[in-house]
Amino acid sequence: MLKNKLYTFASLEEQDNGKYRVEVTLDPTHTIFEGHFPTQPVLPGVCLMEILKEILREVKNKPLNLKSAANIKYLKTVDPGLDPRLVFEVQVNEEAGELKVNATSFLQDGSPNFKIKASFT
Repeated sequence: MLKNKLYTFASLEEQDNGKYRVEVTLDPTHTIFEGHFPTQPVLPGVCLMEILKEILREVKNKPLNLKSAANIKYLKTVDPGLDPRLVFEVQVNEEAGELKVNATSFLQDGSPNFKIKASFT
């Protein structure tokens, strides 16, 4: 839904045991930033959730929906002018037909901006 519009994959690499490292590049000229917010653009938290869902779709090659989230933390805002590239580290474990996911995204300076523990089906 947002892939190739709001962001593109810069890289997606599978590491060990269901762990992935994904770099995404935001489009700071996307119209979403005109309304959120006109003088100080900020990536909406719901977009971070959708980016993660689309990463999982890419990795598992099937559509997924959020079933539950035990813990969601927005630690820092994402200004697309200052941080047009985000790095997601995603741990995926499949249990009883569900994906158990622990994910963190990082700003360009290496500081975490978003963390989640969730289940997807």
